[in-house]
Amino acid sequence: MAPPGRIVLEAGYQTVDQRGPEGSGFNFPELELSFGLADGNELMLLPPNYLDQFSGGPAPLRVVGYGPTSIGFRREIVSHSLWQLAAEEIVTLPSGDPN
Repeated sequence: MAPPGRIVLEAGYQTVDQRGPEGSGFNFPELELSFGLADGNELMLLPPNYLDQFSGGPAPLRVVGYGPTSIGFRREIVSHSLWQLAAEEIVTLPSGDPN
């Protein structure tokens, strides 16, 4: 949980092996921005990831593009020195090609 008045930025990179050597992919930057509010609350912003996925085999398919943007709210329920229990609600905004 981000302390009140602070921002925590998390980022990652994911490599995917889709059922053997015929499929692969990656996603990045997998960002999550958490804005600390009072009383154990956070606002979250999850901006789009860049996606590149390939499925081989008899009908190869490659998908490249950006994922959706999500926003959320997190509430800390219990805090312990070694763990935390929190509840969160995430809303994914409409995105993509309508066709």
